[in-house]
Formats: sequence, structure tokens, C-alpha cells
Amino acid sequence: MDVHTSDTGDSPAPQASTAALLFTILESLPFRVYAFDVEGRCVLQNVVSVRDFGSLVGHSVKEVPVPREAVDRWLAERERALAGEVVWGELEMTLRGEMRIYEYAVAPIWSGSTIAGTVGIDIDVTQQRKTELAVRQLHQQLRQREAQIAHLDRLSTMGQMASELAHELSQPLYAITNFADACLALVHQTGDLPREDLRRWLEQIAGQARRGGDTLRRMTRYVRKGELVRAHTDLNEHIRNCLAMLELELARHGVQIKVELAPTPLWILADALLIEQVLINLIRNAEDAMEQMPFGRRQLTVRSFANEGMVGAAVIDSGPGIVGVEKPNHLFEPYLTTKPHGTGLGLPICRTTIEAHDGRIWAEANPSGGAIFQFLLPLAKPLPEPEPEDESVT
Repeated sequence: MDVHTSDTGDSPAPQASTAALLFTILESLPFRVYAFDVEGRCVLQNVVSVRDFGSLVGHSVKEVPVPREAVDRWLAERERALAGEVVWGELEMTLRGEMRIYEYAVAPIWSGSTIAGTVGIDIDVTQQRKTELAVRQLHQQLRQREAQIAHLDRLSTMGQMASELAHELSQPLYAITNFADACLALVHQTGDLPREDLRRWLEQIAGQARRGGDTLRRMTRYVRKGELVRAHTDLNEHIRNCLAMLELELARHGVQIKVELAPTPLWILADALLIEQVLINLIRNAEDAMEQMPFGRRQLTVRSFANEGMVGAAVIDSGPGIVGVEKPNHLFEPYLTTKPHGTGLGLPICRTTIEAHDGRIWAEANPSGGAIFQFLLPLAKPLPEPEPEDESVT
């Protein structure tokens, strides 16, 4: 082995001093160091190696007191080192009755241009690996806890939604009642039933019954998995659907409806049922807000629009405005209501739904009287038009 020092003298004293320094350094290392000649006999080991394996000097590598698989692996790595390669690896083995993990390196000992043997080091990384494992387990536990918290958050939301569920289901049920009452009124008033009206109202009854079932299924899916059933859909179409569902109720309460929809489809990627539930909540809230207004002054405007990569809807009423709260957006806080018999959950659920769709919802006073509730959603790219079929005959 070549020893390089800053002293170029040839006297034995500097060489002896260098050897003593190297020996001191070797004995001070906190990991095992050992060297074997080309025949496989140990020619050097430090104190840590002696502590773990006993004295090996003069003994074959095969006599190292470690499990056979460790010896076989070390012999294979030694052959690579004798071929001039520096080999790195990690090994688990039992030492003094305890499982330990070591990182090791085996390198050739060069004497000029020939290999005189191999030198190896073993660094005990057991505690480090245990710490890494503990950190990984902690991260896994944190992820599990986050998932549990998210699930509990959904359950908490469902706890709030449970109070609102009757309100949500009452909307399709109320519509069913209205259309059924209209059908019965026609039956009692005339023997000559207008078939077109009956057909349309019966279709509404069937549609609203399905809507009630869909509402329950969507809420169950959201609570179990926190998933939205998104689809590429037109916000304008959802506004039309909601107004069609509520037309008899609004007419009976003397509400005049003004619809101002954007001239082109407003594409969104959304859970259609939940977005319609938001619209229905806002429209019915506007209807309730105008309850004390005289007939003829109950004006409801529903508007849709596009705005810088977003699309939105606004529900505008002509009621007394936003009263009873310090700031309009406080209305979106749970259990805060201005209605005598309100639950204070409809608007918070609206906010939860819109924010789950990466949008925002807010309220403000209408300058001409009343209130404006509106929301924005990200604009989705329009669906590509289907390619025309090739009708050419070859």
C-alpha cells in the first residue's frame, strides 16, 4: 500500500511517525475497518472490528463469525474488488443476538499497478434506518389521520347537511305536489282535460321524483368518498331546468321572472345536480325574501354571464335587501339565518358546493333595492363537434 505524506525524506523516523498517525486514525474510526491479502487472509483490522468479531489477523475471510449468507455475499463483493472495482452495498445480519443494518464498501488495495488485497469498511446504520422507518411510519400515520380528518370533515358537513336534507328533498317533493295539485284541479274543473298540459306536468312529476333519488345518491357518494360526479355541461341549461321546476310555485306567489342568459353556452365541468341545487336554493331564497312585498313588486331576475375565464349566474330579487347581518357574506356562515323558520344551512351548503368546484359565491346589495346572490365557476373548453360522417360512395 502506498503511503503519501507531506514529508519527502527517506529516513525511517518520518515513515514510522506516519505509520503511527495512520494507526491512530484507524483506531479512532467509529466503524469497522479490515484488510485482506489476495489469499483472503486478514492482515489488518481496527479496534471496532476486533470488538465485534474478535481478532481476525492471520485468519481467512471465511472464518469471520457472521451468518453464512453474509460471508458468501462478502466473498462475491471481494471478487469484484480484486478485479479493480469499488463495491458499495447494504447488509442486514444478526450480531450478538440483535439484527443490525450495515452500509459497506469493499475496495482494492493497489501496490503500484497491481492489486495486493482488499480493504473493507462496515458502517452501522441501524439507528438511522430505524429513524427513517419511524419517519415513514409517522408520515403514513399522518396521511391516514389526514384522510380520517377529511372523512370526519365530510361527516361533519353531512351533519349540517342532514338538517338541510329535508329542505333539499322538499324542493323536488314540493314541485311534485304542485304539479300533482294542478293535474287534480284540472280533473275537478273540467271533464275535457287538456292532454298537453297533463303530459307536461306528469313528466315534471316523474322527473322530480327521480331528482329526489339522485339527491340522496349524490350526497351519499360525497360523504363516503368526497367525490363529485363531474360532467361537461352548460350552465344556461341548468338555469332553464331550475326555472321550469319552480315555475308553478313562483307563479302562485306572484313572482315575475326575468331571464337574461348569455347568448352562447357557458360550459362548465361540474356535478350538474349539485349546481342545480345551488340555483334552486338561491331562487327560493329570493322568493322567500319577497314574501312581504306586494304583488306586482315581486321581481326576480336570473342572469348568466362570462367573465375573464369564468362563467357565472346571478339571482336578483326586489325584496327588502340584506338585513339582520353585519356583512352580506356572513350569510354563508352555518346556522346564521334571517328567516323566522330557516335552518341557516342552505347558503353554507351552496358555498361548500361552489368552492368544491373551484369557484366562489358572494352576496351584495342591489342598488335598485333587494339583494344579488351570484357565483363564478371556471369556464370549461367546449366539447369538440362530432366529425361529419363520410357519405361518399367508393
